[in-house]
Amino acid sequence: MADYFEADAGRPTAAVLSDSIVAFVSDQLEALADRYAPGLVLPRVFAGHLVGPDTRSDLAYTLGLLFEAGRQELAGVALPDAVLTTLGALDGSRTDTFYSYRAAESLGRIGGYHENPRLRALNAAELANLREAFDSSASIEQVRSGQLPQNYAVVVARCEHARLRLGLLDDTSLFDELLERSRELIEQAEAGWIDDSNEKRGQFDIYTPDVFLFAEPLAERIGDAWTNGLRRVLADIGDLAIPGGAIVWGRSIGALGMAMTVELGALGTARGLVAEPGEWLARAVWAQDELRGWFKDGVIAAHQHRSTMFYRGPARRLQMSFDVLGKLVAAALELRRVPELRAAEGSQAWRPVDRFVCMGSEGRNAHSGAWVHRERKLSFVLPLVDGFSPDYLPSPRAPGVFEVPTGGPISGLPVVHHKGQAFVSAGSPLRVEHKGDGVLEVEHQGWSNVGADPAAAPIIAGGRTAHYRVEGRSLVVDEELSLDTDPGGIHAVSLQLHATAARPLTVEFDADVAHRVDRIDVAGLAENRSFWSELPTVHQLDLEPAPRIRLRWRATPVLRVSTTANLHDYNTSLYSPLAERVITRQAHPGLVNHPRALRDVDLFHMHWPEWWQGLDLDAHRHALERLREAGVPILWTMHNLLPHRVRDKDARVLYQLWADAADAVIHHTEFGRERALDAYRYRDDALHRVIPHGHWGARFAPHQATDRGRVEAELGLSPCAMRLGVIGAPRIEKDVQLVLDAFHACKRDDLQLLVVCIGDERVPDDPRILALPNRFESEFVYYQRLTAIDAIVFPFRDGMLMTGTVGDAIGAEKAALVSDWAVLDEVFGPAAIRYGSSVDDLRTCLESLTPAHLAESAKAMRALQPPNDWTGIAQQTHDLLEELATR
Repeated sequence: MADYFEADAGRPTAAVLSDSIVAFVSDQLEALADRYAPGLVLPRVFAGHLVGPDTRSDLAYTLGLLFEAGRQELAGVALPDAVLTTLGALDGSRTDTFYSYRAAESLGRIGGYHENPRLRALNAAELANLREAFDSSASIEQVRSGQLPQNYAVVVARCEHARLRLGLLDDTSLFDELLERSRELIEQAEAGWIDDSNEKRGQFDIYTPDVFLFAEPLAERIGDAWTNGLRRVLADIGDLAIPGGAIVWGRSIGALGMAMTVELGALGTARGLVAEPGEWLARAVWAQDELRGWFKDGVIAAHQHRSTMFYRGPARRLQMSFDVLGKLVAAALELRRVPELRAAEGSQAWRPVDRFVCMGSEGRNAHSGAWVHRERKLSFVLPLVDGFSPDYLPSPRAPGVFEVPTGGPISGLPVVHHKGQAFVSAGSPLRVEHKGDGVLEVEHQGWSNVGADPAAAPIIAGGRTAHYRVEGRSLVVDEELSLDTDPGGIHAVSLQLHATAARPLTVEFDADVAHRVDRIDVAGLAENRSFWSELPTVHQLDLEPAPRIRLRWRATPVLRVSTTANLHDYNTSLYSPLAERVITRQAHPGLVNHPRALRDVDLFHMHWPEWWQGLDLDAHRHALERLREAGVPILWTMHNLLPHRVRDKDARVLYQLWADAADAVIHHTEFGRERALDAYRYRDDALHRVIPHGHWGARFAPHQATDRGRVEAELGLSPCAMRLGVIGAPRIEKDVQLVLDAFHACKRDDLQLLVVCIGDERVPDDPRILALPNRFESEFVYYQRLTAIDAIVFPFRDGMLMTGTVGDAIGAEKAALVSDWAVLDEVFGPAAIRYGSSVDDLRTCLESLTPAHLAESAKAMRALQPPNDWTGIAQQTHDLLEELATR
């Protein structure tokens, strides 16, 4: 399978995307043949559901498109034979509308009807069955009477057009009538969108662009109305599209909405109907790659842990699979018209937009439309239309963030519970005021059932005014509800907001009436599934009924941070206090090669570059390039000035690469900040923050009551008045030899020294010194040994920016004997005992050291715990993350 993301750093051409689509669809159908349909012959029943003519027609349609795209065979079967076999299995009397034209067009792709030698083997009854399958003219009465949605005029017109092209239509009068109906329907798009409802309720949805796609074979006959209308609608959808679909409200969304992103991207760019073809192609790339994860063995996963519209239930799994695959191949054929067109960078696919797209043009629907707010920090669409189901209600929609259960329960909108029924103030709005800059106000009148007749009087008078505004990464909504009825007749007023598992929400509620707030676990309940995912959590506001209610809700998606040290003590301590607001995941070194995975990253947190991609400079350059292309901000906690254990020229080049790329840098001290700024150049707009290194008191706490005598005995130590320790890993700047020599030169017999990080040092023959070779020890062993130490020696020279062992001294309240390294002076202040920088300096210090000195230093460490507590440090880091994410 072609991986088009290997081409030109994620910017494929239309030709590459086209070939990738054809390969993907071919792979899926071959997998289907291997598992469920040997020889591409479908079973009669699939998972207990009858495989009907809709499914067979869509398979034939997809196979025919693949044949047109240049494939000759699949699963060892010649595609023309597979198409004819599939068409021959149709029940002509039960095939109509969409499936009639798809069947007829499929035959046209393999040679037509009258001059097709493949049809010679069919008898008269089989040929009659085919002709009946192609004929959907009986549907005209349902079109005329309004029993079918308006888009069916175009669908049946396409059926007649397909028969005409096959030479099976002698009388074109019905085709002419349907063509005129199609033209009149499409002309609505010159002033707004197409209202697909027969009662003119303002049901604006995915079927406006779909009508143009259905009518594409008729475009030349319809004339300028098709071209001009589609150009206008594409301009709107270029703004309305967000990750997850070209349209994200109403019916036929989810996988079909993503397929439409590909379809419209292909058609708009191929026909020159869009102003930004590179952006459209980038969105098509995004959607196609996303759809890869929705298929297994040729079967779509839209019904598994997700929910489709009621009329696309599990009985239509196979049909929907072939429907989507066929749409993709049709798009691939369009893309071949502009083979050299190159997609914009992935980060440019969703340029910032804040716009109210007006879709209505007159009457009660004049203010209907959709507000789109699209930027990296927060994107959503708020539909302000009418419709027959909760999928049309004015709730914010953003797949992966703001999702609503398909068909209900109602989410993201106040609900009045009255006489055992649920009422909402929704439908076509009375007033919409888009103030720009992420602010919109909307007013709805009356309270009615979802999908109620728009011409009928509301059940409850009053209404709802909602003021929406974007604040950083949060959506804040102020609501004013008026209920002109006896509050005693109202059982409850509530607001529910569903959250996804992958991107939970932090939700805050407030109101001017008595209320309660709950977060309810609904995982596994079928009713809480959207077109895209399961929704395991409901945030609920339960309000005391009153004639007038003011309420506010704020929803903020958690930040998704990819970190290079997710299980490191520093990282876990930093992010644990932020568990409700931040999700962290380990950044695998290969993460950058998976664009779909990068889409789920809001921020990238680098700790030690050399531990992530090693010292391979090209690997780091590649990673940084991919992160930048994906638009992922980079935060670098600069623990070191240079990589551990490496000091060659490439080490400095490596750190310079990250300094050039970092959007924000955390330094642990002011001294470290200045040293880093002197050592490297950074982006002019990079944020620099000094945030302390936290202490390890919580990790040491379980060991405080440890029997020191037992630990001493295990180590072979005898009791003493004062025991010094050198702990932590070896470092180039950590002069352990200096400590050994100074201690050996001091002849006091009431001192002992425990060193647990010996490398190639020369250890004196001194019974007061226990020197253990450096090796990884468990946290338990590490802190057990710390209980046997009275003071930690910090023999550091300049060259580092921080040592995590300062957190041990503060957290365990151990005295600190420190060198003149400025970092230690800034961190410990007067709490430390300074010895200087030389062997003689430390020897002199040891000779005058008393238990009182150590006790005073240890006591002072306790006062350093609050400013170095992880909770406060986490909040400072979160503030920086938010600033970075909202820039």
